[in-house]
Amino acid sequence: ISFFVTVISIYKYGYEDTYDIEMDTAEHNYIAEGLVSSNSHSMCYGGVLGYITAYMKVHYPAQFILSLLKFSKTEQDSQQEIMELFYDAKLFGISLKPPSLQKGNTDFELEDSNIYFGLSHIKHIGASTIKNLEKLGNMPWTCVLLDRTIKKDVFIALILSGAFDHYGIHRKVMRQQFEFVEELSAKELPVFRKFLEGGIIEKTTKKSGKMEYIAGTQTIPFNEAVTNFNNFLLSDNETMKIVNSRRVEVLKKLCYDFSMNFANSEYGPIEKAGFETYYLSVPLTCSEVDIYEGDNRKTHHLVEVEREFDGVGCCIIALINKVNERTDKRGRSMAFIGLQDRTYQMDAPVFADAWSKYNKCIEPGKVVPYQFFY
Repeated sequence: ISFFVTVISIYKYGYEDTYDIEMDTAEHNYIAEGLVSSNSHSMCYGGVLGYITAYMKVHYPAQFILSLLKFSKTEQDSQQEIMELFYDAKLFGISLKPPSLQKGNTDFELEDSNIYFGLSHIKHIGASTIKNLEKLGNMPWTCVLLDRTIKKDVFIALILSGAFDHYGIHRKVMRQQFEFVEELSAKELPVFRKFLEGGIIEKTTKKSGKMEYIAGTQTIPFNEAVTNFNNFLLSDNETMKIVNSRRVEVLKKLCYDFSMNFANSEYGPIEKAGFETYYLSVPLTCSEVDIYEGDNRKTHHLVEVEREFDGVGCCIIALINKVNERTDKRGRSMAFIGLQDRTYQMDAPVFADAWSKYNKCIEPGKVVPYQFFY
């Protein structure tokens, strides 16, 4: 496992014999793809390092994958690195779980046979943002929702990546609630908070016109608070003048639009997987092909094909994530395509006859049935 140490001092040690591992031949140095190399170099990487790496992956797969995930940001294509490790982990029965603000782990973290996504690896979440998130870990959802210290793009990223899933609220609902609150001004937010906490606002006397806030005993459902807030705008606010009259019509429309569009439901698998892929590089909790689980054509998942395919033709339904066109030995066009479902991803050939017939239908982002023959 890689780690860093601090250099304390450097000093001259003197001369000492060194040893080089070479083959007993004059051709122990060679040129590979324009680079001068040697058998000792090959022995180090192919023999020693390769053996250690393979041993660690077989005997300590969770720790091995965790280490690679931690250093995924150093890779040229970190998104592809995380994607490959995510599906590789599935072969070992290791699950990659969504980030959790409740756990609060900044980097990837291993717990039992699960690896939890690190908050710092979510798109739009930087080191400076992490410090602001620490205080939100154990706060109730209402307090988090009304907190104005978190930027909009960060809050949306936390919702759609699953970092707030521990509240047990659908991500789609959380986003609707946040976008409603985001439209309230700094003066309007405390007024709405009172209704969300189950309280009411009323005059103490008609003559004085003074206001009294009667606190509620518990937080009420968000959509009920929106209704109460809207009713207040329609009646008592006209005499109390708590909310600026120039904003009343805007807020009434906001309440109306929320009530008309609100649905206590979750995003479908296509939308949810798309959001997770955007923010986390991988669809952690679902796949675009989940809606085809009941399709009678499907006989296997991709991980079953990879692990224990028995030689009999099978059919999977998978998402195409890449297409590489090639020519076969007879000079005919064919292709290798990347397939993925919620269990695994792999490359598969589309031979010349099938390619000539279906090439216009085969492109990244499309879901297709694919039949294997061995």
